[in-house]
Amino acid sequence: MLLRRAYIVLVVVCLLCSTSQATVGKSTLSMSVDILMMDEGLPTNEVRQIYKDSTGFMWFMSNAGIVKYDSMELTVFTTTPRDPRSI
Repeated sequence: MLLRRAYIVLVVVCLLCSTSQATVGKSTLSMSVDILMMDEGLPTNEVRQIYKDSTGFMWFMSNAGIVKYDSMELTVFTTTPRDPRSI
């Protein structure tokens, strides 16, 4: 079940950020793919939600925290017990 969920997340990320071109009528669409896992800086490989905001940042939500991705680097926001300033 966990492996299936990780695969689904990977497919969604690939679709959102792929590096391929498709021609629709006279328009060419261009996309790029970035595969993000713990080796790339995610706090966990289990992502529960993905959101793209109006400025283009991708946000990944998990039990281990929230990650902001700007196509260059990951910024991880986690909870620190007894720290009222943490998320």
